[in-house]
Amino acid sequence: MLPQPPSHDLIGIQKTIDFLAFATDARTLDTLNSLVNQHWRNGVVIQGGSIAALNANPAMNGMPKNLVVDISDSANPDVDAERIVQLFNGSQSIIFIGQNNDVNFYRTIVRAGGSDYLVKPIAAEDIYASIISNASLKNTPVTNAPQAISIPGRAKIITIMGVHGGVGTSTVTASLGILFAERFGQSTAIVDLDVHFGTIALSFNKEPSIGFRDALESPARIDATFLENALVKIGDKLSILAAEENLDSYISYSTTAINLLLDKLGTGRQTLLLDTPRTLIVRFPHLVSEASTIVVVTDLTIVGLRDCLTLVDKLRSIAPGADIRIVANRVRGKAEGQIDLRDFAKEIGLPVTAIPDAPEIIGRALNEGKFPTVMKSNNRCTSVFETLCREIDAGKPIVKKSFLQKFISK
Repeated sequence: MLPQPPSHDLIGIQKTIDFLAFATDARTLDTLNSLVNQHWRNGVVIQGGSIAALNANPAMNGMPKNLVVDISDSANPDVDAERIVQLFNGSQSIIFIGQNNDVNFYRTIVRAGGSDYLVKPIAAEDIYASIISNASLKNTPVTNAPQAISIPGRAKIITIMGVHGGVGTSTVTASLGILFAERFGQSTAIVDLDVHFGTIALSFNKEPSIGFRDALESPARIDATFLENALVKIGDKLSILAAEENLDSYISYSTTAINLLLDKLGTGRQTLLLDTPRTLIVRFPHLVSEASTIVVVTDLTIVGLRDCLTLVDKLRSIAPGADIRIVANRVRGKAEGQIDLRDFAKEIGLPVTAIPDAPEIIGRALNEGKFPTVMKSNNRCTSVFETLCREIDAGKPIVKKSFLQKFISK
């Protein structure tokens, strides 16, 4: 039988507590005790969840620097989470764990003041990585930077995903990355989250990153030096993080690993582009909920329209405040069997940016490994992508003035 603290109190615990946790089950208790043994001499794990935490007396017995509370025993987790945050408001990080695997519940916990929420069963390294991530966020200097980024001193996150395979999502991602870095002079990183079939490294004619897998599977190892060694440099302003893992190699990574990776990559950069397989939004909804802009890449087909409607509907529920942009790639026109662009936009209910089909420009450059050079030049594709970059930076579409409007403004 697991030990019970006397009346859920912290009697006997020192005034300065590095780590305090409340667990409702034996497995979680063992995991948290393992974490304490690895990282904190002055750490305590107590059997009991939110009820035990609410009955604790941190004012008398000491405020923990890091707190973990298993909230799966609570009948009103949103209320209890807020009460726990108020009770332990002197803690550096307050992490909740539970069994509810839902993005809305995650938001509820964060709105209540929690630093993070992890779904059981948990791994010791996930808890540790979350604590480290939260500490780095709180230590990030806040400045009034003039550039259009979501958090001063941190990158704006742009998530790019295709409605289905073969629409050219990676090409769109690479194009935006090159232009943000070269034309706009922004420090930019591209992360290819398709660890088996990603093509970002191939687009730039580079070898995949060394260490990307380690970063995902061992998030506690992620620091500035580790990332700098893993990133592949593409010029002065652009870096990529990509992998091409063997299909026989299963890669297991958590929400915490992704969060910590994005936190580290975003610090000191202006733009962070995520080439994201659409299936990941089920497991990692924060990849879109934390994005300032979501670019949905489609083709002008019936299947594309159906999938685009389905995906946009899901994205709106996960990230209601995000700027969703639709990009129709390889547009050839109605005569080529594609849906009319205006009809497509009307059905979606959003403006659609049309990227012209240019196999002689884009396709040839990709095959010859000269894609970055082509995107830096002036061609019909580059001008469209450049306008899209400006719209993403501005957070709204750029309306071109007619000749008469230009004349009047002069």
